[in-house]
Amino acid sequence: RSKDFKTPLVFKFNKPVNLPIHSLFVNSDFNAIWLRNGKVIDMQIVKPYQLYVNPKEKFDTLIEIPII
Repeated sequence: RSKDFKTPLVFKFNKPVNLPIHSLFVNSDFNAIWLRNGKVIDMQIVKPYQLYVNPKEKFDTLIEIPII
């Protein structure tokens, strides 16, 4: 991911995982939406340079949408 991303990103996993994300090299806020089996399990606004952002539950898909 580049410093200024403008396109939504989708990450799919083969099985539910509980992995944190970070925004260390991102200069703008973005929405993180975690899904499991197609249902939203958590949503957070992620600020730049956060070291650790974790969802409430295991997920199999993560969508990152830039806030423009």
